[in-house]
Amino acid sequence: MKEIESNPPFEVLTYRKNRISLEALEDKFFFLIDEKEDKFSIYFKDEKYGVFLSYDSKGKEDKVNKVNKFLLPNCNSPINIETNGNSGIVIFFPLSKFNSRELNKKKINTVYGEIISKLRVNFSEDKSKMIVEINAIICLVSISLIESEKERIIDKIVSFIRENITNDKLSLDYVAQNLYMSKRKLQYIFSSNKTTYKKTLNEVKIDLLVYYINENPDVSIKYILSKCGFNSHSSASNAFKIAKGETLYQYKKKVRAS
Repeated sequence: MKEIESNPPFEVLTYRKNRISLEALEDKFFFLIDEKEDKFSIYFKDEKYGVFLSYDSKGKEDKVNKVNKFLLPNCNSPINIETNGNSGIVIFFPLSKFNSRELNKKKINTVYGEIISKLRVNFSEDKSKMIVEINAIICLVSISLIESEKERIIDKIVSFIRENITNDKLSLDYVAQNLYMSKRKLQYIFSSNKTTYKKTLNEVKIDLLVYYINENPDVSIKYILSKCGFNSHSSASNAFKIAKGETLYQYKKKVRAS
């Protein structure tokens, strides 16, 4: 591992105001948390990099909690990290490929977090092997970020469908046109999320039916259907039965009784 030659757009200081030496791996930077230090401060010069933090934190009754989380840059004030003397790793990654403002709403995949925690508590003493292990962690973090971005895109698509559910023009082409993407790209996004436009549309309609019934179980189903994009009572009943395992009337009766 070689120390970076040029200064990155951030600085890391210990509680004693000592500057931390960062290591470079391509366009990422990292440092291993020293167990002798229990607090770090990160000072950002711009918002080009985000932070991934992984360490063990002792909670109540000395229960060990595995911390794996993203932190967004803040140029107005330092970000303080308290590790309480626990070992771990801090990785800085470029945000250019991701919608950084959405990352604070996302948590790293639980399975990835478990693997990352196992890797960083068993770092090899051999530096070349350690590089491989750290690269593996970086890959898992990158995959999680990509998945978070995919979730953000599909959430945007679902929101648009929901907002236009009563629009007669609503179709795959209409969604693609209004979200400024090709039909092929939109189909790819659905496919990569293991769904289709038709399935997503149907799920939105069912969710709206459930919402309106719960909001006012005394209102007629016929009145609700027009607000949920269904053209007929029979199609709504069939779709609801398949999705929920009970009829619309059974669900409405259950809600009214609760």
